[in-house]
Amino acid sequence: MKFDDLLAQYLYEKKSLQLQGIGTFQLDGAVVLPQPQDKEIYYPIEGLQFTFSPKDQTNEDLITFLVKKLGKIQPLVRSDLESYLSNIKQFINIGKPYTIEGIGTLQKNNKGTYEFSPGNFLPAKEELSQHKDSPERLQRQRAKKNENRRSATIILVIVGAVIILGGIIWGITFLVNKNNGDNYQEAVADTIQNNIALAQDTLANTSSVTSGPSLMTDTSSVDFKFIFDITTSRNRILSRTELLKKEGIKFKIDTLTLNNELNYRMYVPKTLRFTDTLKVKDSLRLFFAKPIVVERRQ
Repeated sequence: MKFDDLLAQYLYEKKSLQLQGIGTFQLDGAVVLPQPQDKEIYYPIEGLQFTFSPKDQTNEDLITFLVKKLGKIQPLVRSDLESYLSNIKQFINIGKPYTIEGIGTLQKNNKGTYEFSPGNFLPAKEELSQHKDSPERLQRQRAKKNENRRSATIILVIVGAVIILGGIIWGITFLVNKNNGDNYQEAVADTIQNNIALAQDTLANTSSVTSGPSLMTDTSSVDFKFIFDITTSRNRILSRTELLKKEGIKFKIDTLTLNNELNYRMYVPKTLRFTDTLKVKDSLRLFFAKPIVVERRQ
């Protein structure tokens, strides 16, 4: 909806224009305006002052004036004007100057307040040039740009939140692993022999099928333990058990004595081919964000 020329008309007529969230324009009563028939006359604004005041409210007289000029009901005019003023403020707040045709240009300074630069008075009945964008089109363009900027901001906020959440999860995992690091390292050392045996079995299994057309023809499956947590804390085991059950994770628990101390081991049981163990191990490592120890189940 076109408001610029109507705001200018109101200012010329009433000498004062107060806009919600923006401020007040005051025109010196000594300023002499040309007659409407002097259509081609341009003259500089003199005696026009602007006071920035975000707490100002729109003149009720202005609403009455617009209702009369536009021939629409008051609630609709009020709503359209509020939307128009909101677009102006959004445009200025992103660092772009906004020109109210026939009045002047508003822009934001380093202190966060609005500065005003008077433009040129145009007679109220001057028609827009066919080579010049109408205020309605400019307003739509600004609204579209603002919407794009809001969408980009939302995307950045979401990405930032994901990064922060990832950092928090990594930090918690790091602290948990650090607290249980000694026990975990001992358990890994204790299972080295089991992994050596697993490697030997793998080599033996591979050798047994080399006479066939392809190594991938081996379909024999073996029972494995993919161990993802080792701790001496029974309370930790209980809390993790409750959490993993809620998540629907299928796992089991066994025990291992190291240095006369009982260690609890949480593992995912899998029955699969030797050639598939590495893929499953990598998947579980990414899921649990922890090293995975593979054992062959006896």
